[in-house]
Amino acid sequence: MTEDELDALLKKPLVGVADSGFSRDVAARMERSARLGAGLDLAALLVTLLLVVLFAPLGRLVAPFEALGINLALSLPFAIACAALALSFGLLRWTTD
Repeated sequence: MTEDELDALLKKPLVGVADSGFSRDVAARMERSARLGAGLDLAALLVTLLLVVLFAPLGRLVAPFEALGINLALSLPFAIACAALALSFGLLRWTTD
């Protein structure tokens, strides 16, 4: 087989495979599963936030941050830690998607 014959053979469109809608059903199931996973992530976040708001002693939790005030906002190590957390979360979401 020559290179031109191979090119001509590869350029032909493929014949459709009769799968009785299997591929469409699998794609729909994958989409539903992805939506369910995103919904569960959001639900877990909201439940955790609700539990923290309801049961955490907010006065005791906020007091150290009030004492630090502007010094915390201007802290380079704190900024680096926040950036590391944000980048780690973004990388984790990017690799799992």
